[in-house]
Amino acid sequence: MGAAEFDASFPPDQQNRLAHALTEAGVAHTIEIYANAKHGFAVNGHLAYDCESSERHWQRLRGLLEETLSPPRPGEGVLR
Repeated sequence: MGAAEFDASFPPDQQNRLAHALTEAGVAHTIEIYANAKHGFAVNGHLAYDCESSERHWQRLRGLLEETLSPPRPGEGVLR
C-alpha cells in the first residue's frame, strides 16, 4: 500500500492499526509512505500531484500486480 506522508485520512495511528491488523491476520503486506507527498500525489493533474512519488508508486503497484496476477510460467505452480 502506498500512502502520502501528509494525509489526514490516513494518519500514522491508522497506518499502525492497519499494519498490526494485517500482521495479526497473517497477510503479507507493505505499507510505503511517500515522504513529502500529499493526499492525491499519484493523480496526474491534481494540485497535490508529485511526479517522483507518483512514478515510484505506480512502478511498485505494477510490480505487485505482475507478480500476483501473471499466469505461472511453464513448470511453475504445478503440484506433483
